[in-house]
Amino acid sequence: SKRRRGRPLRRWSDDITQIAGKTWARAAMDRESWLLMEEAFTVKGGPYNKY
Repeated sequence: SKRRRGRPLRRWSDDITQIAGKTWARAAMDRESWLLMEEAFTVKGGPYNKY
């Protein structure tokens, strides 16, 4: 069974963009705000983490 061609259905950067917005790379430079977004993303059972 071969992999599909093209872009994967979902990338890790898609998840980050959903939380941090399209300028997430710039937001990552501000350590304090990035840590808050990281916390929001990794909350177990939260809206962004279904595992």
